[in-house]
Amino acid sequence: LISRGFTEKSFWTQHFLGSAEDQWDGLTRFLQERKVPMELAVELGLIRPRTAARSGTEGHYDFFRRRLILPIRNQRGEVIGFGGRAIPGGGASDEATAAKYLNSADSVIYQKGRTVYGLSAALPAIRSEDRVVIVEGFLDVLACYQGGVAPVVAPLGTALTPGHLQLLKRFTRNMWLVFDGDAAGRMAARRSLPLFLAEGIVARVVMLPHSEDPDSFIRAHGGAAFLELLPTAPTLFESVIDTTVAECGADTAGKARAVDQLRPLFNHLTDHVEEAMYCRRLAQRIALEESVVRRALKQRGRAVGIRPTAEESAARSERPMLDVPRTAEWSLIEFLLQVPSAMALVSNQLHPEEFTHQDARAIAEACWCCYEADGDLSVAALIESPGIVDDKTAIDRITALALAEGKYEDQEAWPRVAEELVAAVRRPRKVGRLRELNAAIASAEQGGQAEAVRHLILEKQQLLLTQSQTGK
Repeated sequence: LISRGFTEKSFWTQHFLGSAEDQWDGLTRFLQERKVPMELAVELGLIRPRTAARSGTEGHYDFFRRRLILPIRNQRGEVIGFGGRAIPGGGASDEATAAKYLNSADSVIYQKGRTVYGLSAALPAIRSEDRVVIVEGFLDVLACYQGGVAPVVAPLGTALTPGHLQLLKRFTRNMWLVFDGDAAGRMAARRSLPLFLAEGIVARVVMLPHSEDPDSFIRAHGGAAFLELLPTAPTLFESVIDTTVAECGADTAGKARAVDQLRPLFNHLTDHVEEAMYCRRLAQRIALEESVVRRALKQRGRAVGIRPTAEESAARSERPMLDVPRTAEWSLIEFLLQVPSAMALVSNQLHPEEFTHQDARAIAEACWCCYEADGDLSVAALIESPGIVDDKTAIDRITALALAEGKYEDQEAWPRVAEELVAAVRRPRKVGRLRELNAAIASAEQGGQAEAVRHLILEKQQLLLTQSQTGK
């Protein structure tokens, strides 16, 4: 305790701190001397029965040995269990002392999934400040107290549970989570978010610098610096959005992965204001129009802010929203939606009338129309502007293609990709025209129309020449 800055003996007494000796039966003998029933001590997890097969003797042994003992109290201050932190520097080496922390087993008076450490001491501050700070460990709680952060608690040997949140929200709905700023901390934050959403709690999260925890942070910077982190902390949902986008990457494929990973969390939201706020946050982080992100979040799930009716669900099952054929025409549209700057090159080489697939031609016409009107191709303009795209299936396809896993991160390859896709779109029409020319040449030859044959052959040669020049 002294090495961690807990030097005041009054602080030790205030938190009922104690110790377990480095003995196998110190507590057992203590209880026996006071006529405490061994069965009750076993039930509460303080001692364990020996097995004659293992030790050659019968009796009991202590569960806690060579540990700092931290009594676990309920909100009324009654001791209902114990936590034990291993003291470095030796001691018996069995499975009990191997763990850094040990907690009492669940019993009739103590359930770790419904109990938090430090609640009785923190309760006056929680009520007066109308907030609670949730940290990860016993010593983090003590460090916060030492630094002047009073409304602080920690779960006991387990991740946060609905029981923890249901207990705490009896006293306040303003909650701050504090996590280490490493990968494990980010993962813990993400796992806890659905719990808060289910309880209708908008929690905030403080991600400490890498390798720091509240104990080390307060010892290094002081309690005042720790308190300064709270007012500017983002909501837990905002933090999960930011870390997910950062981990997935800024390319097109990364943006699509981020939307896919976050979609289930958006489906937990029931408040329209929260949905709009977080949708805007995600759109800003992945640099896409908010309307595009909103539609992307609908795919393979419910619409943001709208629960589908039974009729809508049935219609979706009959007509998949993402039914986009993988043809050259659809690949070109996908390329243009993900690389709008290529529209200047493609529009000079190709016209929407050259698209043979009716649905693809309709979207291509919308793209060309948008580009000619604004000098730019905008996905938001396509799906929001009245009269450009009115068909819901087309809008869903545009959104799906715009956020499909990207293949176009290499900017130097864009001109070549555009040329190849334009040639691939034209290829079926060229093949069809060659068949028509061959039939017309044969018919003209049979009819003795020499001049017509000559013109048709010239057209065929020119068509074959353009094919050989493009390699398509």
